[in-house]
Amino acid sequence: MNSDIATIEQRAGRTELIEDLAAFGVGAGVMVPPFVLYAPQRTLRSDQAAAHALNALRPLLSKLARRRRVIR
Repeated sequence: MNSDIATIEQRAGRTELIEDLAAFGVGAGVMVPPFVLYAPQRTLRSDQAAAHALNALRPLLSKLARRRRVIR
């Protein structure tokens, strides 16, 4: 058996790692796994809904842009 390889009992555990990170000023929050982003597949219906929403919002956004120019 290779003596360079540490056994499970000798390896630093999660608690020790958190303590080491805390010594460097890093919180335990870095140990939390990142959240998973959910992006549904694009379909014809979702593309049509996005196009419809953009057509509805475009006049409102242009109106807001005109108001913004007046206020400045």
